[in-house]
Amino acid sequence: AWVYKTDATVSGIVSKAASSNYGLGIWGANLNFYIKTTSWSGASASFTGSYLNQWVHVCGTWDGTTITLYINGSSVATASKTGSITYSTENTRIGDLEGAAGWNFDGNIDEVAIWGSALTSGNVTTIYNSGTPTDLSSLSPVAWYRMGDGDVFPTLTDHGSGSNNGTMTNMVAGDIVADVPT
Repeated sequence: AWVYKTDATVSGIVSKAASSNYGLGIWGANLNFYIKTTSWSGASASFTGSYLNQWVHVCGTWDGTTITLYINGSSVATASKTGSITYSTENTRIGDLEGAAGWNFDGNIDEVAIWGSALTSGNVTTIYNSGTPTDLSSLSPVAWYRMGDGDVFPTLTDHGSGSNNGTMTNMVAGDIVADVPT
């Protein structure tokens, strides 16, 4: 995802809430990507640094052993976590962290993509594309929400292979802005 965060409050970028789940979000000054394989067993890669009030590309990967957090195409943190995730029918949330009250994202989010297997560091570099969002079709994302590029409120079109269109909530039509970041 490309994000422009305006404050350091706790908030989600993308998450899936269930007893085993994942999430990419902000906790205070930390950008985190976490994996939970059971309701009580999780690990996260965390980064403290400059990511506020500017467009940055954030990406979290997990290969079943190692969690890696990337910012602007570069690995910034890793953590060990083994296990597997049992995917549920819970909604994937963009701009929210596990549906928790008050954990909504303040700022802009663009080009959110989700894959069914871990990306390589080369894949992440390709996605970052020297700071310019690019066409992700060749990397076959399961879900890819362009966040305004061709969307008609209140539907977020899934450009990935999953064809799971989303519904915008807590938004108005004016919140949709195409072709950012630039």
